[in-house]
Amino acid sequence: MRRLLEAVLLPKPGERPSKEARENGHFECRLIAVTRSDQRLDLIITGDRDPGYGASNRLIGEVAVCLAHDLEKKALSGGYWTPAAAIADALVPRLIDNAGLDFRLVTENGDTFPVCSVLFGYKAQERHQRFDREGANRAK
Repeated sequence: MRRLLEAVLLPKPGERPSKEARENGHFECRLIAVTRSDQRLDLIITGDRDPGYGASNRLIGEVAVCLAHDLEKKALSGGYWTPAAAIADALVPRLIDNAGLDFRLVTENGDTFPVCSVLFGYKAQERHQRFDREGANRAK
């Protein structure tokens, strides 16, 4: 099966998407959770570039900048911290502003909330409006 996939679907070593495909690609990732009260919540993460080549390098860059500039050692008391736990509050707004990502929480009844405004008190309204416009343009 692996050889069939490699021969037919997967890129050959050294192959990559064109510059146009990298810049005009996009992705959506949906994480689904069920609360203790049996309410379903969806976290929808979208990106405005190809996930493999257009978005991943921007994600890595923002994580590096966040670790170098936004992490205060005195704010992290005791023990060992994973990078995600240590920088999440600073990283998510950075990913929205600089890496082309959007995070939305969707409830069972369809109510949608920008994650940064819900969790971090971050005002990303203009960014969300831009994603709404781009999504409408892609659907056409």
